[in-house]
Amino acid sequence: MKRWPKKREFLTYYLLYKSFGCREPVNVGELSDRLSPYFGRRVSVNILRRLARLGFIVRVTLTDYRVECLENVLERYLASYLSNRERRLRGGATPPRRSRPSPEP
Repeated sequence: MKRWPKKREFLTYYLLYKSFGCREPVNVGELSDRLSPYFGRRVSVNILRRLARLGFIVRVTLTDYRVECLENVLERYLASYLSNRERRLRGGATPPRRSRPSPEP
């Protein structure tokens, strides 16, 4: 799983989710229009690209996207997080990093 979204990305996703739901594909123009009162055109396009890369919205056709259901997104992130935690525990604990060398006697 990719990184956790930044606050602006997640809240933008939530705005789109509340506006369009996760039912049917939505034209990218409609998504951009929904964001236009809050962001400029360039910022809106960049946020939509990041959301697609993170899996919050899914490209259906060249111009249509589907907003993923919040539960599905959170389940994917939870599964990824738990598998990473399990892998870390199986691999053993790593020694703590020292910020400065220990003093010599």
